Amino acid sequence: MYLSAWMEGLTPEIVEKAKLELGETPEKVQKSLKELKQLLEDEPDLKPILDEKFLLRFLRAKKFNVHKALNTLCNFYRFQTKHAGIITRFWPSQMKHVLNMNIINVLPFRGTDGSSIGLCRLGNFDMSKATVKELIATSNIAVEVGLEPEATSVCGSELILDLNGFTLKHAANLSSPSLLLTLIKYFQDCIACRVKSLHVVNEPYYFNVITKFVKKFLHKKLQDRLHFHGRDLKSLHKQISPELLPEYLGGKLKLDYKEYNDYILSKDEYFAYMNRYGYLNLRKRLSSIKF
Repeated sequence: MYLSAWMEGLTPEIVEKAKLELGETPEKVQKSLKELKQLLEDEPDLKPILDEKFLLRFLRAKKFNVHKALNTLCNFYRFQTKHAGIITRFWPSQMKHVLNMNIINVLPFRGTDGSSIGLCRLGNFDMSKATVKELIATSNIAVEVGLEPEATSVCGSELILDLNGFTLKHAANLSSPSLLLTLIKYFQDCIACRVKSLHVVNEPYYFNVITKFVKKFLHKKLQDRLHFHGRDLKSLHKQISPELLPEYLGGKLKLDYKEYNDYILSKDEYFAYMNRYGYLNLRKRLSSIKF
């Protein structure tokens, strides 16, 4: 029996997993939260969210190394600040036209290790209806919503990048070095997520050029978790059970984009709340932001 991707709370098994893999105990949680909040008080111009469930994401992602968690959290807010109105600080309803392209989804069930499974079908991106920046803004929204379930902060995520229909025109618009470096920084240094694996399927031959560039900037751990399957679905199935995959990837599940999109679109109020926090003195902070 697989757990729901959107389950609330933690099962006893996931609580034990947090203890074994992250060193998490009730005492450790309270001590680390207290230390992190104290450090945040000393961060100039930052108005952070102090909700403990939110802060726990960052602590778990860094196995309760408080200073590493602080660094990632500050990076998160710096990125949000620098790119506000460009690829961040949007509401889901503002990106409905991108959501309707059915590019992004979270599969209904978690893997055997409890990880969530995200799916991105870049070939569905219609450049006549949206800009690359709007695509990234939508992805940013999807990532934030996908990290909400507490089980994901413990068990992590697996990601499937499906490049069926990914054209040379897509590649030309999505592969500028500055864009790729920005996305790599965001993915590695700003998100409180334990990425367990990244699976690329249906990649065209010209995607190799992008891959070679990207791999140079990935941390060794993430490089080791990157898997290319081409059109060999059996190779993918060795990593992720067909019981968890949509039919078009040789799986057994019906993929419901409407349900997913409606859920994302219901989160406007949440993002209105999120967007009230961050670095307040924008001009002063932007001068020192590297992202």
